[in-house]
Amino acid sequence: MVDFEKAAINALENTFLACVYGCFFHLKYSIYRRIQANGLATLYQQDRDLALELMMLPCLAFVHEIDVIDCFNILMHEYPQSGKTVAKYFEDNYIGKQLPNCSRRNHLFLSECGTCIKE
Repeated sequence: MVDFEKAAINALENTFLACVYGCFFHLKYSIYRRIQANGLATLYQQDRDLALELMMLPCLAFVHEIDVIDCFNILMHEYPQSGKTVAKYFEDNYIGKQLPNCSRRNHLFLSECGTCIKE
């Protein structure tokens, strides 16, 4: 188990030829750092609804990997505007940025070993 540093994940997978799982604490912490970087820390502490919505993002780690994108899209349907920048960061870095052809670029979260739930 490691934090979500792509270089560390690649090195461990190449060296040990095994799945490397990300740490849930580091996933949540990276989202909180993004909340701070976007100037939302005070709003996050004061607005319980926004805090709940933002903390739903790391919970996608407990959704079956084939359902993560659909669940993310459901969350985004009524996501508060103030949290959209954090959600976009999460999508781009953990789920994979959606490309014009509706495919997704490389991602950390939906890799072969990305979520906690497997078939």
